[in-house]
Amino acid sequence: MLSALPGITSAVGGTGGPLLTVDDMTLTTPDSSRLLCRDLSFSIGEGEHVLIVGESGAGKSSLLRAIAGLWTRGKGHIQRPPPGDTFFLPQRPYCTLGTLREQLLYPMRPGDTDVQVPSDEELLQTLEKVKLPNLAARLQEADGGSALDTLDSVRDWSSMLSLGEQQRLGFARLLVNSPRLAILDEASSALDLDSERAMYELLAQRKSLTYISVGHRPSLLAFHDTKLRLKAQGFEVEAIASSQEAATL
Repeated sequence: MLSALPGITSAVGGTGGPLLTVDDMTLTTPDSSRLLCRDLSFSIGEGEHVLIVGESGAGKSSLLRAIAGLWTRGKGHIQRPPPGDTFFLPQRPYCTLGTLREQLLYPMRPGDTDVQVPSDEELLQTLEKVKLPNLAARLQEADGGSALDTLDSVRDWSSMLSLGEQQRLGFARLLVNSPRLAILDEASSALDLDSERAMYELLAQRKSLTYISVGHRPSLLAFHDTKLRLKAQGFEVEAIASSQEAATL
């Protein structure tokens, strides 16, 4: 077992400079039995798009969780935007118990007064954008009433929606919450290539949005400008000149 490390510390970044900074970070498994990555340092500016790649078990998802503040096992320091400006999108999005409106707003809540909550019309438009227009139609047919009434429909969403639909719902949440930094962990793995492209094109339209992804498909190269490869003996950062630059990740 590795000797105990002091833990990863974090702070909220100020205005100006990189949006995200990782400084001398070492990650271990929760029981400190295995080293995942060592002495990792990099920074990401506003509007940049980074794809994290590496062999299975290299610590890609653990790195994302550390960046999001969900993993502190190891050492080093992370400076990131405040929680309200950071959005973590996992492979299987959490489906809350509640209405369709609450699914779209999560983790925002309808009663929040310190954020601008989108209108019902804007929420329905977001469903259209993420290729879920038939969801409102299905609910309207089952419950009656208008399209706006479907936002108050309550369902067991994790059972009703396929994993692909749940992932598109996750992208809808990301758009609705409008973070400065989005962290995507295999967030499009259940989507076909056309749907994946449509989701990432929506993100690319947000010029100030910075996003970091983990994924295994070469198709993801087209939506990122930098590749961070985790290796057994360290890491390397390289620019992605074009989607045709590499056939594999």
